[in-house]
Amino acid sequence: MALTVHELPSKINVLTGTPESVIAPAVIQRVEEIWQRESALRGNELFNGRLFSVRDIDANAITGWMTDYRHFVAQQRAPELYNELKIRPLAVTGALLCDDGVTFGRRTSRAIMDADLWELTPSGSVDDVAAGEDGRLSLAVSIQTELQEEIGIQARELLLPPTPFVVIEDPYSHVIDIGMFLRVRCRASAILERFSQVKHPEHTMLKVVAIDAIPDFRRAQGKSLAEVSAAMLDVLMPGLLSREQSS
Repeated sequence: MALTVHELPSKINVLTGTPESVIAPAVIQRVEEIWQRESALRGNELFNGRLFSVRDIDANAITGWMTDYRHFVAQQRAPELYNELKIRPLAVTGALLCDDGVTFGRRTSRAIMDADLWELTPSGSVDDVAAGEDGRLSLAVSIQTELQEEIGIQARELLLPPTPFVVIEDPYSHVIDIGMFLRVRCRASAILERFSQVKHPEHTMLKVVAIDAIPDFRRAQGKSLAEVSAAMLDVLMPGLLSREQSS
């Protein structure tokens, strides 16, 4: 199934509301059984936090509700549960540009999604960290949190506020990913040094690829590059190349 590119809402308002529906007891039991099985396999690596599930995307806003992460894990392991749970997790993926190029990370083999694949980084689900008191979620806060946790770069080091540039939905996983452009002024060596100090890395390796070398990197990785990241690069590369040629 092909990825779906949504029209980018003009203001990217993300609004929380009530859950889609009440979950039947039999479904809750199935979710719990799957969660216990995954917990036995992954131990302390698995944590049941909350994530934002999308109900609708239109020209004005992305609307949805907060749900348990365990529901999404169960839906991933038993795709037929989507008919009952209807979880479409909202995620953010950063296209992090430094003086030497764009940052990619290789996911661990134990990741729930895209295990062992290369992806644009940082990335992660939109959760309670992004929630404000007015019922809105801040995508900037979400991607900045991932940036610090995955690479060790803080929000104040960004040259510009995070800028959304695309919304992509994976019809198989139902994840809706918002690409966010990030810019820091440092060399690749500084990024790799920060990454080496991360206590619980979500990637086994980090690589900074020069803009003009990204097409070769994509060909070399082939299917080892996550599909959503590849689709984001299709949107991002013309602007990056123009920036490179004018600098």
